[in-house]
Amino acid sequence: MVSIHYVGPALVGHPGVVHGGMLATLLDEGLARCCFPALPNKIGMTASLTINYKAPCRAGQFIVLRAETTKVEGRKAWVKGRLETIADEERGEKPLVLDEAEALFIEPRQAASMAKIYNPNP
Repeated sequence: MVSIHYVGPALVGHPGVVHGGMLATLLDEGLARCCFPALPNKIGMTASLTINYKAPCRAGQFIVLRAETTKVEGRKAWVKGRLETIADEERGEKPLVLDEAEALFIEPRQAASMAKIYNPNP
């Protein structure tokens, strides 16, 4: 899965640098959206999220979230992903990896009933 996000100046922690908590939220949501379709009832909750911050994320730019479901076992799904800058490949630029993450999402046992609440018109 690939998604593009704009991180503006209202999201900074330190001057000019996007707050790490905001980046963690983007990763948590992005990785979840990547693996939920693989779960039996398409609903899950974060069991673990590990983030390695590689480089400061400067405010005022678009960034790319890339995620891939790596394993699914019943109600569990494992995902890896990263946030990176957008590079101009025609100029020979390569994306800068800002953060890397791994997560485990688990579908609750009561997910079948929850699915009716979250998606009343399947």
